[in-house]
Amino acid sequence: MADEVPFSGIKEEIYPKLVAHYSERGYETFFVYGRKQSTSEYKVRRKLEQLRWNKFHVILRLYDLFALTIYKWKRPRCYLSGQNICVDVPEDIRHLSTKILSALSLLDEMGYDIIVRTTVSSILNLEVIDSYLQNVKLDREIYGGRINQQADGFTYASGSLTLFNSKCVALLKKNRRKFDFSLVDDVSIGKLMIKLGVTPSIRLNTLDIANSEGLTQLSGQRDLAQIRCKSGVRAEDRIDSVLMMAAIEMLDL
Repeated sequence: MADEVPFSGIKEEIYPKLVAHYSERGYETFFVYGRKQSTSEYKVRRKLEQLRWNKFHVILRLYDLFALTIYKWKRPRCYLSGQNICVDVPEDIRHLSTKILSALSLLDEMGYDIIVRTTVSSILNLEVIDSYLQNVKLDREIYGGRINQQADGFTYASGSLTLFNSKCVALLKKNRRKFDFSLVDDVSIGKLMIKLGVTPSIRLNTLDIANSEGLTQLSGQRDLAQIRCKSGVRAEDRIDSVLMMAAIEMLDL
């Protein structure tokens, strides 16, 4: 989680209530952070990330394919500080796969049977998630959540909501050297799962809310596992906190 607008505000304003609510359902909440960067390093890395969205993205992809290969053999330092999981990699999209896989490994070593990976701008309905988990066999790899399907048929669980059981995380850890760290975490995990013969076994219903008008879609919805309040692209324009607070009140959490 980047310690910047709008995420820092959401954590401060919204998450005390959500953490308490999740705890009542038997779930602990953790936030995953990369290492803090100086202002100059932050600006350089942001400029580099912008290559991902322009005509030079192939160059960045090829560079990362080699530069990030080190994480196939070397797991960065990863430790728990309160409810924060701290991973010793830069806080940027290019190191997101390394950060998430490191966090999953740590949580698995802490003994968690089920891990739900989501985004800060999401509200989870754990009652719905639990009802799905009750109908699957936990003695095999469980991988699913919010399912994306690309035009080429590639199907994977979105990073905004992914469910893993301990057997699935153990499989990821065992096959770390087959992991493509140059891709974002959900795509990389999805491609590895296909190679290992694991397909999404849980498909959850979700709802995206981009503005106040979208809140009306919550009325009568009882089977939503996730309400994602992502209101824009530019950080300064996002009103995620406002939307999340309104949604929480409507859901009576």
